[in-house]
Amino acid sequence: MQHRSVRNVVSLILLLLLFPALAGCGNLFTSRSAVGVLSAASADNPVSTGIGSIAREQNTGYEAAKADKGNHLTLDFVLENDPKNEIQVLVRNLAQDQQNPVVAILGGTSNDATMQIAGLVNFFNVPMIIPTADGNTLIPSSNLWAFRLSAPSSAYSDYLFNQLLNQTNLGALNSSSVSSARLSIAILYEQNTFGESAAVAAAEAAMAQGIAIAGYANFPVDGASVEQLSALADGARTQNASLLYIIASNPGTADALVGTLQSSYGASNMSVPIMLGQAGAFNSESFLGSQSAEGVYILRQRWNKADCPADLTSYYAAQSYGAAYLLNHAIGLTNETLATGRKWYTRTTEADELAKFREALRDKLKTTSLSVPCIGNVAFDPTGQNKSFELEILTVKNGSETIVSFSDFLKLVIDNISGMNLSQ
Repeated sequence: MQHRSVRNVVSLILLLLLFPALAGCGNLFTSRSAVGVLSAASADNPVSTGIGSIAREQNTGYEAAKADKGNHLTLDFVLENDPKNEIQVLVRNLAQDQQNPVVAILGGTSNDATMQIAGLVNFFNVPMIIPTADGNTLIPSSNLWAFRLSAPSSAYSDYLFNQLLNQTNLGALNSSSVSSARLSIAILYEQNTFGESAAVAAAEAAMAQGIAIAGYANFPVDGASVEQLSALADGARTQNASLLYIIASNPGTADALVGTLQSSYGASNMSVPIMLGQAGAFNSESFLGSQSAEGVYILRQRWNKADCPADLTSYYAAQSYGAAYLLNHAIGLTNETLATGRKWYTRTTEADELAKFREALRDKLKTTSLSVPCIGNVAFDPTGQNKSFELEILTVKNGSETIVSFSDFLKLVIDNISGMNLSQ
């Protein structure tokens, strides 16, 4: 009898010692909520100019999501343009951190950095959500791990020329018998791979509708001189285009270019043609708050303000908030799935648990069909691209931002062509 009591005591002690270990195994994956954020600005490096100003807006949205009551993410901000480390080192450190490796990555700010990060997450097998970058070639052809919420550049040109300014629509509203061939555009784009690809997509879509390309010129992404911008503006003015389609990622460059265009036309006593900026720099608080923004039209992804925190007053903050919200939602579903399927007696390494969690999270994102605050419906196609995005046109009048309807913008273009023909 005494021996049995001793055995019972020993068994109880062993069970008590074993229980925390088993409980720890069961909670291992639920504690994994570290997320790496690749950004062109951070709290320690608050860049206020160039693309860094967009990054600051993005970071505001991330921080707002982190402060939400239902948030389970811890965000680790890393400079995508860190002068001390290359991007591959930054991503590797996040993915393979010995103490707290990330389960996913958010970012980046620039197209160039985002493309590199997307390639690296496919190497390290880490899910990534891209909130705003719009380059056509961001996602690798064999992509399994990156998911983009933002529309690619080709989607903007497709919407503008194939859906809006197509031959049928131009003819239907054309009371002055101005044919679609009379609509001519000048494409001004930033001098890099992403600007070039967007410009090519726009030119091809426009020409498919019989629209003449009156001008096609580039400008430096950063640090364009007054002489360079003046020459570009004077060239666009002499080409007599009825619409200027501008592609830029740096708000400062966009502001300077638009201002120079306005001055060039004004100095010649000519009416400024329709200026339409493709998302990018034109969405930024920096540009929208500038004097140059007055009267400019902006083609961008729809901002669903009706379902977005009211204190998010910038486009980029809203989009990054939505990205973090989506990731938090997917991580919650992943935790539930793994908790349900886990056996208490299963013994695996931390590395195995992390790999399993990332794979399960990736699979949850693949099958996402969700209305995301600030963004709207989100569902990804097999390549990782959100296939449910919508576009809209915004303009600034008397300092206020106004959404322009499909029909009103089309009528504006028709009236502009008619006015130019009458003046010739």
